[in-house]
Amino acid sequence: MKKLILIILCIFLMGCQEDTIKLGFTAGLSGILSDEAIATRNGFVLAAEEINAAGGINGSLIEITTKDDASTLEGLASVNQEFHDEGIHLIVGPFISSHEPEIRVGMKNFNHLYISPTITSSNLSNEDDQFYRVIGDTHMMASGIYDLIASTDVNSIVIIQDTDNSQMTQTIKEDLTKYIISGDVELLGVLELSKNTDLVALVDQIDFIRPDGLVFLTGSVHVSELIQLMQIKDLHLTKFVSTWALSTELIKNSGKESEGVLGLGFYDAYSQDEKLLSFKEKYYERFSTEPASTSILAYDAVYLFKAAIEKSGSADVESVKKALDELDEVEGFTGNYYLNEYGDAIRDYKKLKIIDGQIRGY
Repeated sequence: MKKLILIILCIFLMGCQEDTIKLGFTAGLSGILSDEAIATRNGFVLAAEEINAAGGINGSLIEITTKDDASTLEGLASVNQEFHDEGIHLIVGPFISSHEPEIRVGMKNFNHLYISPTITSSNLSNEDDQFYRVIGDTHMMASGIYDLIASTDVNSIVIIQDTDNSQMTQTIKEDLTKYIISGDVELLGVLELSKNTDLVALVDQIDFIRPDGLVFLTGSVHVSELIQLMQIKDLHLTKFVSTWALSTELIKNSGKESEGVLGLGFYDAYSQDEKLLSFKEKYYERFSTEPASTSILAYDAVYLFKAAIEKSGSADVESVKKALDELDEVEGFTGNYYLNEYGDAIRDYKKLKIIDGQIRGY
């Protein structure tokens, strides 16, 4: 009798396991971009938990697995293999554009389908593949940054470019340079930054050039370190930061020196939108911190998977891809956006500014 009960229990458990939808997440949860990556993971987790609490997708619960690719190609290569071995092929991530080579390996060798919340590299644009995203590519971001600069009284700019993530930052820099040259703002130089850069010497260069403003195409850790060094030198410039750097971690690490920083994103802490207020409350209750724009983008990525699985009635890669390709207008957390024929998102950025220690509309 006990043996029969065990057999029935095993069959039941196997059935439940098969009925779950496996969803993976990968980002550099350790390393220089860990703050941004963790905020992104939190949005992924919150969305999955919310969907499960409401009954799942077509009656099936989401089984989530999060992995740390350490923001390296080697790390993502290992994660790709691990996901494959675990039967996980629907993935939110990766986080950075320099992962492009391993994304292609993951699609070709492991049949992975990715929805990235943050990768903007135009190298992945206009291709019929298994890579999708909920954020605009680098061309859209560069245009948004220039519009933000043009909305201020800044007349001259220096760009700080993170060359460790050049597949993202190079195209933004090139496009932004074109906008600046054709506009009314003078570009005084581009200063490269990597993990080996002497930041004190870099600030000395900025002090020598003396632009009205700086555009940081780098993560929040480097931005925080640089603006604090600039404060020591009494160097007060208008600062524009990348979407992935404009976060509560930047405020936490920089303190009052982050006041007035401008950027693009999707999260306005001062918004009175009921949906956003509810999200903010749930997020804080779950993670004891404020969300970031990347949290919302990861949240949107999970719900995009949900829409595709509901539409197709299946969670296998081919069915999900077909459903994604048939989607046009998508309901996003901060407003509807569109997927073009190649799965690239077309959506507007919000102009944001850090005021009184909060990220708010500008």
